[in-house]
Amino acid sequence: MRCKKARVQISAMIDNELTGPERQALMGHLTECGGCRLERDRLTQSWDMLRGWDEEIVPSVGFRTKFWAMVREEEEKRESKWFFFFRLPVLSLRAASALAAAAAIIITAGLYLPGAIAPPTVFPTTEEIEIAQDMEIYQDLQILQNMELLANLELIEKM
Repeated sequence: MRCKKARVQISAMIDNELTGPERQALMGHLTECGGCRLERDRLTQSWDMLRGWDEEIVPSVGFRTKFWAMVREEEEKRESKWFFFFRLPVLSLRAASALAAAAAIIITAGLYLPGAIAPPTVFPTTEEIEIAQDMEIYQDLQILQNMELLANLELIEKM
């Protein structure tokens, strides 16, 4: 017997609802499975505690009136939500149709008019290229100046 089936039958066993063969199969499983034994013990303890409860539970004054008022309030909330949701798909269907049409137009335009959507290619002018090269030289100049300083320090250390 598998634990899943045994755990379902434990409650029936406590209530004396199992037939002889079912009870024997469950007892055999319980001798082998510690987890199901623990489940049986916990469930038995819970039922023993509940059977020992002698105190009658008496609702407070006005409980039923408050309870049914809360039930009505929840029903009204749900009804208003359902009304909103029934209207929403109609709007969503219109919006979805419009979006699908717009997407189809954009895709078609992109396939047949590549120049219309693609940005124009811009090449740098010769002046811009020269400025960029001068900037690279300037950066290299700072490195070279620092190297000269380091070389001078090395000379000083050797002295």
